[in-house]
Amino acid sequence: MPAAGRELGNPNFTDPGPLYHMLVVRGYTENNFITNDVGTRKGENYQYKYDVLMNAIHDWNGGDVNNGQRVVIVAWPN
Repeated sequence: MPAAGRELGNPNFTDPGPLYHMLVVRGYTENNFITNDVGTRKGENYQYKYDVLMNAIHDWNGGDVNNGQRVVIVAWPN
């Protein structure tokens, strides 16, 4: 999932956080998405609140990330 990294608010990022960031959503709980976030050493099974992750979805858009389209790639096992 492409994201405006600074909108994620991940405390494990080096300030101010990445402008653009990619992560994998691998599951969910009642309140959170469970991700594999390779941007930090603590990224395996890292959880983001639904609204935080959904609002951060943005494509690169030539570097104007905050105005990038909200897109994701969904892969479902057979």
